[in-house]
Parts: sequence; structure tokens; C-alpha cells
Amino acid sequence: MKGKFHGVFSLLIIMFAMLIGLVSIMLHSIQIGLFYITALFLLPIVVIFSYCSKCMCRLEDCGHVFPGKITKLLPKRKVREYYLKDILGVMIPALILCGFPQYWLWKCKPLFFIFWALLLIGIAEIYLFVCKKCRNVNCKLCPKNK
Repeated sequence: MKGKFHGVFSLLIIMFAMLIGLVSIMLHSIQIGLFYITALFLLPIVVIFSYCSKCMCRLEDCGHVFPGKITKLLPKRKVREYYLKDILGVMIPALILCGFPQYWLWKCKPLFFIFWALLLIGIAEIYLFVCKKCRNVNCKLCPKNK
């Protein structure tokens, strides 16, 4: 796992942001919190299937480590360019995971700001460090495409 610090760190930071979102929901509704917990477990699998399972680096050189390992458990997909449905398979779950807790986060401003600070740090880690080393030429963020 040497050299994968930023990939693992970015996922942990984003996971902590999502946990802050969960806490904000649970402070007001256990039932809705349980719904969000389900989303926290299922929607990343949709992202990994939609995007990571088509990545040429997933099996030996995944920048995030864990998603690459999870792809081994999912149906096989060909390494090829990403289509609109693949991108939507990332964007829709991301919007749900990030957007859903906003109502409850806004009720507790410190949690709102912590959530967004963590999320932005995680995204910056990915863009500034993980993407820079990635070899997935099918990804539009790959430095080899610029």
C-alpha cells in the first residue's frame, strides 16, 4: 500500500464527512438515519460498479486501494471508455450521499461546515494527488488526457 496514502486518506476523509451527515440526521430521526445508513452501504457499490470496474488500474494499481479490491467481487466489465450511464452511476449516488443530509446539517451549522470542509478536503486530495498518478486513460481527469 506504499504510495497509496492519498487515495486511502481521501476516502477516509469523505467517509468521515458522510458520518457527520449521518449524525446530523440521527439527531432528528432514527428512521431517516437508518435509510441514510443503507444508502451509505449501497450507493458506493453503484459507484464502484459504474466507474471503478471499468478502470484498467483496478486490480493491481488502484489509487484508492479498496475500490479496486471490491471490483473483484462485482460482475466483470470491459476496460473501455466511460459512457453517460457510467458517469451518471457516479454522479447520482454522489449527489444523493452529499445532498440528502443537507437539511439536517443546516439545522446544526457547525456540523454543516465540518461536513463541507471534510468533503472538499477529500475531493482536493483526489484531484491533486490521486488523479495525478492515475494511468486510467479512459478517465477524463487522467493527466495523460491533458
